[in-house]
Amino acid sequence: MLAFLALVMTLAILFPFLWIVLSSFRDPQNFLTLDLRDALPRSLDLSSYRLALGRTDLFHWVANSLLVAVSTTVLSLLVSAPAAFALSRLEFRGKAAVQWFSMISYAVPSIIIVVPLFLILVKLGLNNSFAGLILVHATFTIPFATWVLRDFYRSIPPDLEEAGYVDGAGLLQVLRYIVLPLSIPGLLAAGAYAFILSWNDFLFALVIMDEASAYTAPVGVHAYFTGRFLGESTWAQLMAASSIVSLPSVLLFGFFQRYLVSGFLRSGVKG
Repeated sequence: MLAFLALVMTLAILFPFLWIVLSSFRDPQNFLTLDLRDALPRSLDLSSYRLALGRTDLFHWVANSLLVAVSTTVLSLLVSAPAAFALSRLEFRGKAAVQWFSMISYAVPSIIIVVPLFLILVKLGLNNSFAGLILVHATFTIPFATWVLRDFYRSIPPDLEEAGYVDGAGLLQVLRYIVLPLSIPGLLAAGAYAFILSWNDFLFALVIMDEASAYTAPVGVHAYFTGRFLGESTWAQLMAASSIVSLPSVLLFGFFQRYLVSGFLRSGVKG
């Protein structure tokens, strides 16, 4: 019974994405047909993809998203990894306040802070720039990655680090040769989710970027199809573009699924 319910829930979650992908392979000239026999494509028609790629700058927008998401992921891990280790192992004044602030900053809705962040970027001259967007994305990926890695580091037995100190290793050597190899699943989990959060962001990218050449994939797709006559060909292009934009996140999640599950399960174990 539980297996059946799990199967139903999985199909319900996957159905919208599967429908988009299958619809993208239908004939653009017969996309809105009400005939149930044409609901599923009888052959793989790539016309929708040719139209979407030929009439939009989709590849350019995807490249912008990759630049922003990869940079955000690297920055998030560089900041959150040492911060999480300090929160899990070290005792210092203000530690409770840092933990509280980290949780609160992740819980604040994005819509509340988008205007203040935009004004700050304008003052700094970073609006309509990839650097500004990366910094903004880091404001919500770093707290999440720190939270994941903090609990993950707590699952590592302190005896392993103490053994390194006994053997004469310093803090940096312990981090490099003991903690880092053991924390790879946690780093992959935090990095993958930081990438997905940055890749899927629409609100901040829409507000910060005001030139078409700087659009990320979600904003570019939205800008191209908003206000257009939504005929059959346009809907077909939208399905194809949506499939292409969703592909990196799906592939990343599928490829690192084993590490994601391992990382989050171990982060839930308190040392």
